[in-house]
Amino acid sequence: MSNRLYRADCKVVAEQLKREGIQVDLIYLDPPFNSNRTYSMIFNNRSVTAQQKAYHDMWDFTDRTRQLVLDFRDEMHTWDLPAAFKQFMHAWLNILESGDADDRRLLNYLMYMTQRLIRLRDILKPTGSIYLHCDPTASHYLKVIMDGVFGRRNFRNEIIWRRTTSHSDSKRWAAVADTILYYGKSGGG
Repeated sequence: MSNRLYRADCKVVAEQLKREGIQVDLIYLDPPFNSNRTYSMIFNNRSVTAQQKAYHDMWDFTDRTRQLVLDFRDEMHTWDLPAAFKQFMHAWLNILESGDADDRRLLNYLMYMTQRLIRLRDILKPTGSIYLHCDPTASHYLKVIMDGVFGRRNFRNEIIWRRTTSHSDSKRWAAVADTILYYGKSGGG
């Protein structure tokens, strides 16, 4: 296998590749950002412009999500992670689950991302690298998770991607940058 590009839920793709015994050199993720927004696509065809919902980047905490937390706790025991990181994740889960609605939505998002990062680590070659595109709403949380999953020593760089236009809001500074977290699988220095 060489030079394949997948555009799908990386959890499903990673599970399939692992079953096939395939490892990869490079992973780039552009996941939902936990922005609490709905995104649209605009089409312009033959002078006709139309708009369609592309996806919702909104996280909710429901009875189904409570079950996901229980399943996540059970699944975490099977992961090859340092014991201290697992203890940290358990504490973090408890704090977020007992917090307010925003905390519980963040918990849902972080569980979603952690499950995918674990699976992606498992298919990454020892010499491979992973780039995770995120924004300020969760980049600091994702950095902590990636430190636990890939190892702090395998952190290579934080790449700041500055946009040429900003998303202005009169109540705060304009958002003008995204972050790309870059990790190697091994051999950190």
